[in-house]
Parts: sequence; structure tokens; C-alpha cells
Amino acid sequence: MKRGEILSIKCNCLARNLLYIMVNTKTQRTMEERKQMTAEELREYLESMPCPFCTEGITDGELETISASLEIEMRDILQWEKDGSISHDKAAEYETEILEKLCKYFDIPYYEDL
Repeated sequence: MKRGEILSIKCNCLARNLLYIMVNTKTQRTMEERKQMTAEELREYLESMPCPFCTEGITDGELETISASLEIEMRDILQWEKDGSISHDKAAEYETEILEKLCKYFDIPYYEDL
């Protein structure tokens, strides 16, 4: 597989997961409703995406750290959404990018990269 093809797959995964987050009811929570996902909930969420992440071998502790980090990163973004400074779609885009970075940091691959 050539470098351009790999980049295309990565972009395609990011785009598919972004669309999923934009329309998924779990992510359409207001700041007041939003709570940190448990390790089990995050594992299920990552595994259920259109371009799923492989969480096999990832500990509950690591998933809890990812979940806590995601919530910290999303706090301001959700406030901006609530204030009308950004749209829900833009908030979903930020969430997708943050989740992608956290998964890369913890070496959680996409299934299709295995």
C-alpha cells in the first residue's frame, strides 16, 4: 500500500467517524447532561464507530484516562456550542479530532490497520 493510499484511508476513517459523532445521540448531550463515559461505555463507543478502533489489550485504566481527557478537552468546546459561538457540527469535529489524537497517543489502532 502506498503512502497516499494510507493517508486516504486515515482521512476516510476520520470522516466516517466524524459523521457518526455528529448524528449519534450519545454525543448530542448538553453540558449539563454530559458526563464522563465509563471504561466500558468508551470501549463500546470506540468499537461501534463506522471505522472502529481495536480496544483489545487496552486496559480499563487507560480507557478511563482517555474518557477523562476527552471530557476535559470538550468542556470549553461545549460551552462555546451552548453560547452559540460554534455549531454542533463544529463541536463534533473537535470531538472527533480529540478522540483520534487520544487513541493515537495510547496506540489504539483502527481495525483496518491491523
